[in-house]
Amino acid sequence: MRVEQGATLEQLALEIGTDAGNLSRIERGTQQPALCILEPISSALKITPAELIAAACNTDTQAAPAELDDIKQLLRNYRTLNTENQRLALELVRLLSRLQSPLS
Repeated sequence: MRVEQGATLEQLALEIGTDAGNLSRIERGTQQPALCILEPISSALKITPAELIAAACNTDTQAAPAELDDIKQLLRNYRTLNTENQRLALELVRLLSRLQSPLS
């Protein structure tokens, strides 16, 4: 999306307050973005955080509206947490992901 809009890594990184290397790793999928950076990225790209997540997952935003609503609700609730609880929430999600059976 960044490239389609004609923005360089440096331009977008400067706009959202991160470095270009960090943004590059996120784009390449070698680094997972913190939830708190999804909103600035999506805002800079003029899309919603849910649309950004859907695009990153290669998901059509019209294909799973209930799932996108869940993601929006997670983001809203996450933003209300203090820093420590945000960290704990991310740890919980990672733990649940690891514990989930491969067939689920």
